[in-house]
Amino acid sequence: MTSQGKRFDGQNADATKLRAAFAKRIGMALPEQLLAGVPLCDTLGNGMLLASASSVDRLYLQQGFIKTFFANAPVGYRCIGFWGHGINTHAFYWCARDEDRSVFLRLAIGGAYMDNAAQARGIRAFLPAFLDFADTVRQRGGQLTVVDSMGTERYVVTYPGVQPREVQLSMVCRPDAASIWSDLALIESDASRQSRYETMAAHRQQALQIADAMYTEEAKRAAQYTSRMRGLGRAKQALQAEVAYGAPVDFRRRLHLRLSGLASGASSADTPDPEAQAAVKTLVDTLVERWRAAGKPPAP
Repeated sequence: MTSQGKRFDGQNADATKLRAAFAKRIGMALPEQLLAGVPLCDTLGNGMLLASASSVDRLYLQQGFIKTFFANAPVGYRCIGFWGHGINTHAFYWCARDEDRSVFLRLAIGGAYMDNAAQARGIRAFLPAFLDFADTVRQRGGQLTVVDSMGTERYVVTYPGVQPREVQLSMVCRPDAASIWSDLALIESDASRQSRYETMAAHRQQALQIADAMYTEEAKRAAQYTSRMRGLGRAKQALQAEVAYGAPVDFRRRLHLRLSGLASGASSADTPDPEAQAAVKTLVDTLVERWRAAGKPPAP
């Protein structure tokens, strides 16, 4: 997309329309950090999409331009505002390129078939926490690479002397985003991090092996698919979905809470299924017994 925009300082009144639109659509004030750093231009002539002078001749607004943005966008690049095409690809953008970070945020909002109230809540929770995370990485001397764009997600932190840390998840609408970012931004040796993650992987694998064994036993016993098999299948999905971060004892606690929710029916919108819940409860009890035998019970 090419545009010849009108230059202005992002701190003056020419950003008023974007600030007002952001407040109306998202329900919070536009963080001034997103406007700071370089003079901006009004690329569309309506104040809804602002970009640095180095950006107006090449705006990376579609999903297919993400790789090109990371390959070609110059240091000092900025693009911020609302844009969309079609009926369900509208989004709020903040794309930034600095010496120590490259960020491509395309946060869905405004589409005809989106739950825009839910999207706005997600963005309100996401942006302040994300900016804190980005500032923490910068203050600790790290390099940050981020893309969170409607199905393409990657957060990478690199500190001198250690391997890059990476998470491939969207952090929008995730209640545990701040905890995942805190883990990602942690400065630690490769050996320490590897030890933590191997321990968490072992906890997950142990739980999956118990669930697999129970599922296999139930399949041998029953002539058809049963409620107990359904419950154990959901338990395996829950175990695989739990994101590993933080201390291993906290990871065990999260696994325990997630499975306990299934066992009580609190994690399902379906009609209560006592047989499925009983199978998951047996899985939980077996897992906790194994952990205790190894001197590693779940944290209260």
